[in-house]
Amino acid sequence: MSEKLFEAIESEPHLNEHIKSLYKCEKLNELVFAALKLGFAIATSILETILNEGGKAKDKYDYFCPICDSKLNSKELKKRTIQSLIGKLTWKRRILRCSKGCKIGLVAPFDEKLNIKPYQIYSVELIKMACLLAVFIPYDISAKILKQLTGISICANTIWNWVQNKGREVMKKKQEELNRLESGEMPAPEKIDETISDLPMVIGADGVFVPFRPQKKSQKERQYGLK
Repeated sequence: MSEKLFEAIESEPHLNEHIKSLYKCEKLNELVFAALKLGFAIATSILETILNEGGKAKDKYDYFCPICDSKLNSKELKKRTIQSLIGKLTWKRRILRCSKGCKIGLVAPFDEKLNIKPYQIYSVELIKMACLLAVFIPYDISAKILKQLTGISICANTIWNWVQNKGREVMKKKQEELNRLESGEMPAPEKIDETISDLPMVIGADGVFVPFRPQKKSQKERQYGLK
C-alpha cells in the first residue's frame, strides 16, 4: 500500500494506530472493519479542525444581556464534547458573560449556530439512527447493531429513553396542531416541488367493497351503504 495515501494523516498518533491495525489484518472482513474505523477517525479529525476554527473565530455580531441589556464580553475558550455517529467530537469555542455580572450563565453563540442545546452529550443523527433501529428490532439488538456498525456503545435503556422522548415530542406537536385546528386555524398546505406537482395524479383504492365499474348493487354493498 502506497505511503503517499496516508502522508497527510500519519503524523497524527491516534490515526497512525488505526493504520497499523489495518496493516495487521489478513482477512477481508477484518480489513473492511479496520478501514471503516480509520475512516471514522479521519472524519472525526477533520470535523474537530473545522469546529475549532469556527469556535475560536470572533463573531461579527454583538450579543446583549437579556436582564440588563449590557454587551456580553468574551472571556475564554471552553471545551465542548459531543458523541456523534462517527465518534466523539471535542473542540473549543468562545463563551460570553454579562459585563455587569448578571446571573444568566454562559452564552455560547457557536453552540446555537450548531443547533446544540446546553448539556447535550449526544448528537441528533446518532439519536435518530438508534431510534430508527429500535422501530424494527428490540432495544438490546439495536444497541448491538449500532455498536457493530459504528463502534459506539449505547445502553439499551438509553435508546429506550430516546424513543420515549421522541414519542412525547411527536404527540405534543400533534396536540398543538389539533388545538390550532379547533380554534379555526387551518393547517398550512404542504409545499410540493414543481416537478412533482406537474405529474399526472394516480388514484388507487384499498378494499374490495368499492366498485369501479357500473354494476348492480350487491348484498355487501347494500350492507355497507355503498352506492
